[in-house]
Amino acid sequence: GGAYNFYYECFPTLEIFASYFGNDMPAHDKITNTEDCAHLADKVLTENSRESHLFWNYQNIVSLMKQGGYNNSVDILVVRNEFKWEDWITTNVWLGQEGFIATHPRVIGRNSQEYNTPVTKYISKAGRENICRALKKEYSIYLQLLKNSVNLRPKEIQDSLSIARENCPNLRL
Repeated sequence: GGAYNFYYECFPTLEIFASYFGNDMPAHDKITNTEDCAHLADKVLTENSRESHLFWNYQNIVSLMKQGGYNNSVDILVVRNEFKWEDWITTNVWLGQEGFIATHPRVIGRNSQEYNTPVTKYISKAGRENICRALKKEYSIYLQLLKNSVNLRPKEIQDSLSIARENCPNLRL
C-alpha cells in the first residue's frame, strides 16, 4: 500500500538497500534525498519503537523477556522458520502433547509467492556482506537463543549454524 511507497522509492532493489550499510553512500536517480533514505535504512534495523518495520527483532524480544523476569532459569522453546513444522512438532512433544500434531495448514489463506513485488531477492556478494554486517548482532542473539532452547538437539542447532555460516561467511559465526 501507500504507506510503504517511501520504502520502495528509497530501496527499489535489495542491492540498493544493502548499499546503505556499506562504505559508499548509494546514489540512484529516483531519489531526491539520500540522507532520508540512509536514515530510513538505519531505522529499519535499529529503531526501538513499535512503529519500526523490524521492532520484533531478537534484541527486542530478549529485552522484553528480561523485563518480564526471564533470568535463564526459564525454558526456551524455539521454532525456526526454515524448519517450522519439525520444530513445531518437537515443541508440542516437549509441552506434553501426545498423538497427532497438526502441522501444514489444510488451506493456504495467502500465497505470497504469487505476488509481483517490486523488490527482488537478487543481491551481490558485497551487498550480502553489508546486510550480514548490519545483522551481526541479530545473528549472535539468534544463535544464543538456539543454544539455550530446550526443544532443539545439538544437530538441529548445528544445522542452523551451518545455514547462517553459508548465508554470511564474512561474519565467521
